[in-house]
Amino acid sequence: MVSPPRLAEDYHIFRQGEAGTSGFKHMYLIYWLISQRRDKTYIGYSDDLKRRKKEHRDKKVKSTINFGDFKCYILEKVNTIQEARRREKYWKSAAGRRKLKKLFGHLDKKRN
Repeated sequence: MVSPPRLAEDYHIFRQGEAGTSGFKHMYLIYWLISQRRDKTYIGYSDDLKRRKKEHRDKKVKSTINFGDFKCYILEKVNTIQEARRREKYWKSAAGRRKLKKLFGHLDKKRN
């Protein structure tokens, strides 16, 4: 069974070099944004989610410029950028979107 996505605010991200993380591997997070109006979603990845969310909020990302307020959920964490790209591509595919809708439809109530 897949666990529900976690709100990004509830997720503690450690990066190499931070206190208590010596030897910790670099991590990429695949995240899912849902507009508060629930009419738009966005899937992406980042190794610095705090920075990336700020870019979305500051309207610096063309795809989310008209999103308004949004919730950010963590879908997965991976260790390499190649794996992050592969998993992002999957979640953006028709199969990935169907899986999101099946597992977490209560979060993504898009308009008909």
